[in-house]
Parts: sequence; C-alpha cells; structure tokens
Amino acid sequence: MIRKAALPFLMFLILFGMFSSGAFAVQEDLERLLEERTAVLYVEGQKLGNLIIGARAKLEFIYVDAPLVRAVKESDRAPSWLEWHVNKYGSDEAKGKSLFILRVETFKPFTLVPEMITINDLKLSDENVLTRKEFAPLGELPSSFSGALVLAIPRELVRPGQEVKFSCGGGEVTWVAPKK
Repeated sequence: MIRKAALPFLMFLILFGMFSSGAFAVQEDLERLLEERTAVLYVEGQKLGNLIIGARAKLEFIYVDAPLVRAVKESDRAPSWLEWHVNKYGSDEAKGKSLFILRVETFKPFTLVPEMITINDLKLSDENVLTRKEFAPLGELPSSFSGALVLAIPRELVRPGQEVKFSCGGGEVTWVAPKK
C-alpha cells in the first residue's frame, strides 16, 4: 500500500513522464522535418566514400513551409538560428514565394555572393535575399565561419514531389520537395 506522502511524488513522476515524452516526440518530429527539407552542397569538395575531402564550404538549403514552422514553434529545443529565420514565413515580402534558409559553414576562406547560387536554373540576386544586408553572411567569409540567411524564390520553382536542383561553385545537389 502506498503511503499518503508518496502519492504526490508518484503523481509528479507520472506527469513528468507524460510531458517529457511529448517534448521528445516534438523534437523528433522537428528533426525528421529538417532532414526531409534539407539539401546539403559541398563547394569544391570531392566525395571519397562517406567523406568529403577539400571542401571550401558546406551549404545547407532548408525548405521552410508550414509544417516546419509549426514544429519549430512547438519545440523548446529548436536552434536559435532556426527560430529566428522561420519568422520570415508568411511575411509580406515572402508572399507568393518559396523560402529557403541557407546555412553556411566554411572550412577555408570563401566568398559568397547570391549570383554564384542557382536554384533550378534561377540565378539568385540580392533581391532573393530577405535577410537584412547587415546580418546576411555574404562577401568574404573566413575559415570556420557559420551563419544563415533567408532566400525567397518564385513558388513555381518548388512543386511538391518535384526535384529541385541547387548549384554553387561547380557543385550541384538535387533534392525532392516534400509532398503536402
């Protein structure tokens, strides 16, 4: 028989278990959505088995849509850069466009300008960058740098279930947009 003093403690453990498993499920959902919505491109890198040798930079193109935004808002463990950049979704400047967060991680000095990136044959320009210029990691970037910016492209370039091709610096990667 459970003592009266142990009953509140037992209730606490049950409630804690329920809430922590819910938080774990939200985090797991966020990680799954991120994996499905991310295309990784290594600039000037050569693949050797599972390794990438000699890459100047790693570019991650993360597709931002309603399910990802919802998962980020529900998660208490979403990275701050992700929380910050998904806020562009639904903004006036993003209306009628598809959004991508471009995460940049450099391994060697690297110069990044929008014009060197193409998405499905669309050569990007400054107009595609929604991040304020003073916060956008563009221009000459040092080694061991990481940053992110938001890109907006015409919605017709990203159709559910269709391939999207990203290229930069001679490298290219293909990603399939999630079906709704």
